[in-house]
Amino acid sequence: MKKILLATDGSQGAFQAGDMVIQFLDAFPEASVIALYVTPPAYATAGIGIGFVAELPEDDLKKVVNNVKQRVEHQFAGYESRVRFRSAFGPPAVTICQMADQEAVDLIVLGSHGYGVVDRLLLGSVSSSVVHRSHVPTLVVK
Repeated sequence: MKKILLATDGSQGAFQAGDMVIQFLDAFPEASVIALYVTPPAYATAGIGIGFVAELPEDDLKKVVNNVKQRVEHQFAGYESRVRFRSAFGPPAVTICQMADQEAVDLIVLGSHGYGVVDRLLLGSVSSSVVHRSHVPTLVVK
C-alpha cells in the first residue's frame, strides 16, 4: 500500500479514521496520506426561504478549512513528511471519489458519521455514497 486518502471533516468519526490511518502508516513505511477536507455546497450557502440563498463569508469558510487542517496536523504529528492536506469544494462523496481517482490512491479511509443529523439530512450519508461510488477499496471506521 503506497497511497491512502483520508477523508476528514474534523469530527470525532474522522479522528477515529485518522487513528486507523496511523496504524497503516506504521505497518507500511512507504505509505503516504492525502488528508482531504471537502467544503460541501450546503455549507457554502445558507438557504433562508424558497428562492433566497446567501453565501457564507469566505473568511468563515477559510477558518473552517484551517481548523480541520490544524486538527490533521496535530493528529499526525511525527508523520508530517508522509501527510499532505488538501481541501476542495463540491459534493463530498463525488469529490472524495474524484480525488481518489486523480491521485491513484490504494485505499480511502473515512469515518462512518460526520457532525450529525443535520449533516446527514443536508448531505446524505457521505460514507455510504463513497462506498458505492469508489473504484478503490474503501474502509469506513466506526
